[in-house]
Amino acid sequence: MGLQLAAGAVVQADIATATLVFESRRRRCKTRGYLANKTYWMTVTDQKPPSTAIAVLRGALGRCPCCGQGRILHRYLKVVDKCSGCGEAYGHFRADDAPPWLTILVVGHITIPVVLALEQTLDLAMWVELAIYLPLIALLTLAVLPRCKGVILALLWAMKAEGSEKM
Repeated sequence: MGLQLAAGAVVQADIATATLVFESRRRRCKTRGYLANKTYWMTVTDQKPPSTAIAVLRGALGRCPCCGQGRILHRYLKVVDKCSGCGEAYGHFRADDAPPWLTILVVGHITIPVVLALEQTLDLAMWVELAIYLPLIALLTLAVLPRCKGVILALLWAMKAEGSEKM
């Protein structure tokens, strides 16, 4: 017998043998036991997972795609093992080469129009162009890379593409 429950609903179980699974915002717990003639109450506090767009936005901000509270990256680009807010595991996700690829795509689409506009309107010396373009591209790349990694990790989480290293 399956039940669909809303967040905050209370469930009463009175069966001979049962497996109760509940998740809270703080931890996951699985209880298995024999409930012969006993009544157990359980409060369901989970809400439905966020949409993919919200998860991607949270990932771009460096937050947990699930709850939006904890951080998804430790330091600059290291993925946390689990969220400090909801406990969702992220250590098994492998973004590989997708964040640098997305970073190159974004930075290229931002800087190339600027470079082309400056080349056509101004006649600058080569050393001045290099003094402008190279720091601009380097700083923009360093600023965008963690956001792109957060977006890719959020997409992996939203699409449930967990990778082969989760056991």
